[in-house]
Amino acid sequence: MENFPSSPDYPDRVGGPDVDETLSLLNGVINIIDASCSIVLSMPGGVLTGRLVKKSTWYQEWFEAFKKGEGRAGEFSGAFQGLLSEMGRLRADNEFIDHSGAYLHVVGGVLNTGSKEIGPMPWRVRQDHVAAWSIGTAPG
Repeated sequence: MENFPSSPDYPDRVGGPDVDETLSLLNGVINIIDASCSIVLSMPGGVLTGRLVKKSTWYQEWFEAFKKGEGRAGEFSGAFQGLLSEMGRLRADNEFIDHSGAYLHVVGGVLNTGSKEIGPMPWRVRQDHVAAWSIGTAPG
């Protein structure tokens, strides 16, 4: 498949030997049409289940999780969002401007490590760390 120029509306597919092109394409479609889908990701450390979402949706939930934390987490969340915004790293729709790699954004994610489950919480997963994946929910 040919790679087309990237823009905020049409993000680049990620290529390379360690990235599944179909998963990368699915992630691009999720971001373009602002949809979500249930997904299972197998990666080092365990199996993650949750909903694959647009990056801005993920950051919105991530900031909300901060606010619900104990102690001064709410103050920290607001200050952190303000700092990112002042630095020009946070768009008005809460989408973090980050060019450090290609990530999948999962909300309501639960990581099963074999000995315990961690979550539900928002997870950000590097695409090149995914060994196997499936659309849908894990049996159980």
